[in-house]
Amino acid sequence: MTEEPIDFREEIYKSYGTFKGWESLSLPDSYFDIYAGEMDRHKVKPGSALLEIGFGSGHFLAWAKTQGYSCVGVEVNSDFVESAKTRGLEVFNLPLQKIADLKCSIERFDTVIIFDVLEHLYPYEILALFKALSARLNSGAKVICRFPNGLSPFATQTQWADLTHVTVLTPERMRQIGLVTGFEVADFDNSYRSLKVGKRSALAKKILYSLRNFYEIALGFFYFGGRVPLDPNLTLSLIKK
Repeated sequence: MTEEPIDFREEIYKSYGTFKGWESLSLPDSYFDIYAGEMDRHKVKPGSALLEIGFGSGHFLAWAKTQGYSCVGVEVNSDFVESAKTRGLEVFNLPLQKIADLKCSIERFDTVIIFDVLEHLYPYEILALFKALSARLNSGAKVICRFPNGLSPFATQTQWADLTHVTVLTPERMRQIGLVTGFEVADFDNSYRSLKVGKRSALAKKILYSLRNFYEIALGFFYFGGRVPLDPNLTLSLIKK
């Protein structure tokens, strides 16, 4: 009788905090501009009941709490959960497909944040997650996902730099998931482009982003019949039907 093999991701995740450089709980304030930018363009107002799936370092969850969001986090890595608890965050160590069984201070959520998580899951796990999520969301709730951009040849470094990235995602693939699980893709675009993060000046970034926009428009015109976002990361939102 053969033993069930251990999921290789479990072994990798034992040193994941070190791999990602998350030993420090601090983060430059400039990075909060990305969080604020994503929340603003998706019209998620402070006070919303927010659930973060796979909060990792906990930086977004901690920021959201300071901004007045009612927030809860779920993570499969117990070390990350314990670290987040020391900062007073309401977090739980729970398999993602068990979200429906989550016992926390909020019964139903208006918004779900899934940043840099879905690429770590196999398609059947993503389907299970969205099926489980549906039971805990208010009607019209929004799920905001960020993942390496499967539409872009410039996302290969982001997608394949991490051994635990096992699924390539695109808006059409997410639409397939939504059709099965009761969600509808509302919009998608390049992830928020902050002028504050990185070593380049704000002016240099504006010029760079303008050139990227031109390239996307031109390439889309010649090959796709419309503009296609080509940044390394894509942010996509779904609405619960």
